[in-house]
Amino acid sequence: MATVGIVVPIGRYSPTLKRCLDSIACQTVDIKLAIFDASNDLRTVKVIQDYEHIVSFLHHGPDNGQAAAIKKGWSHLDADILTWLNDDDYFAPEALTNALDIFHDNKNIQAVFGPSGVVDLSGRYRGKHPAVNPQELERIFYSCVISQPSCLVRRSAVVSIGGVRPELNYTMDWDLWARLYAKYPNGFFYDPHLLSMVLFSRNTKTAQISLGRLSEIYRIPARYIGFLRGIKTVLAFTKQTLFNYWFIPFKASKTYYPSIDGRYRLWHFDESGIQSVLLCFHEEMDMVPHAVSVSCEKIEFKIKPTTQNKQLLLLLPVPVKLGVMIDITFLSSRQNQNLVSIELLK
Repeated sequence: MATVGIVVPIGRYSPTLKRCLDSIACQTVDIKLAIFDASNDLRTVKVIQDYEHIVSFLHHGPDNGQAAAIKKGWSHLDADILTWLNDDDYFAPEALTNALDIFHDNKNIQAVFGPSGVVDLSGRYRGKHPAVNPQELERIFYSCVISQPSCLVRRSAVVSIGGVRPELNYTMDWDLWARLYAKYPNGFFYDPHLLSMVLFSRNTKTAQISLGRLSEIYRIPARYIGFLRGIKTVLAFTKQTLFNYWFIPFKASKTYYPSIDGRYRLWHFDESGIQSVLLCFHEEMDMVPHAVSVSCEKIEFKIKPTTQNKQLLLLLPVPVKLGVMIDITFLSSRQNQNLVSIELLK
């Protein structure tokens, strides 16, 4: 099995860093991890110290920006498959295993990408990332339809196009996907499993509108299609960013993202065990199911829920450990339609 090289670039201290590194430590494949810490913050140093056993390369101090850190980090890692993970995002359990299986089975695949979920500042899952669209991958030249933490690329393909462009501050991921797609139009594979979670917050770089960012956004479609397409993309991006982050907070039809088989997939990265699951609905349920099917650590069991108003409480037979997935299946389609949120309780 191939090795995955992961770079975590850190610009400033974030309380989400531990969750990010936990999600890497939970993976069951061979990884090489490089961390570039430009935060100049002792809190960041303290968090990283707990993960030094999985770190292959560590740099504390100034760098030349996020893209330069990613490119340099990859150069220090002996790995066949490459990606990076920002400190406010995190991988789903087994995400890298699924991707490596795809690379292993098809040598012509140069990039594997999949859906991302969205979390807010409170850590609640808000639904599916709205930009990911595998059906219209050809739009990559004027719209970024790939979520960065849910994309892994083959090193040989990255090297063949010159790697990440270190001068970019905002669009290094989109620029990389576009150049890869231009050379390998049949080399992208969509994995329907949820691969990562991304933070939607006004405090993230993704939510910012600046002249520098608009300039980088304009250059990608202008390069491949023309200046008019570049202008249209800038206008569309500005509108989308204002509505998603500033005017109307991102909302999804379901708070938790269902897995491809219709189950609701949950996971957590808290050191303490999860004892129960609380499910909330839009309206009070007049017909409670006899049981809810739950799968945890490959063990299937049925739980009779405790009901109160618009909530169902599932008491788990055993505490759920760090990084373990829980699959929940309702026996009634009506509950699927009315589900608002699922919370993991200690």
